[in-house]
Amino acid sequence: MASSTKNINVDVLNRILGVLQDKRTIKITKLAMYSGINYNTCKRYLQLMRVFGLIENSSDDKSTMIKVTEEGIKIHNALNDQ
Repeated sequence: MASSTKNINVDVLNRILGVLQDKRTIKITKLAMYSGINYNTCKRYLQLMRVFGLIENSSDDKSTMIKVTEEGIKIHNALNDQ
């Protein structure tokens, strides 16, 4: 886990949380696109965000959807002074 947390960009984290707050649930590919990052970087951030309880997965038969938690909304609001 240490290697995946050494270069965390708070701006990227904030952008991901913003997209999630706006869209509510979204596939990883679209989340990466709307956040302006590549798919692998998005997955790395999502792993970290899951550990901290900022997101949760919602799966159906075809795909995994990502959803922001109340804690994630609080962090996003705090980062944006709301």
